[in-house]
Amino acid sequence: MESRKLDYVFSNAITDLLIAGFQVKEEAFGFSVVLQDSDTTYRLECGYEHDGNISISIHSGMPPVRWFFRPTIREIVNLLIAANGLLKSGEAYDWLNALERIEI
Repeated sequence: MESRKLDYVFSNAITDLLIAGFQVKEEAFGFSVVLQDSDTTYRLECGYEHDGNISISIHSGMPPVRWFFRPTIREIVNLLIAANGLLKSGEAYDWLNALERIEI
């Protein structure tokens, strides 16, 4: 994917996540997000995979690193916003649990 198009795709995602209240940072590979719950701080990194899919990795600085894949950046943004909703409603007990519940 050409660099300019990549920048545009990720800048829109970053804007949408900032509006939704996420702590987002632009990175060379896409973006990163700091996710905080009551006990743990997670770092999430998002970028393109070799096959064109988009992935996010999430970790707390300790193994394991969990991966989630989506075909579009819009679906990644929707995944994060939905996980945030599960946390706010009390349906998930932390970020990793929220993301895994959506994966099922």
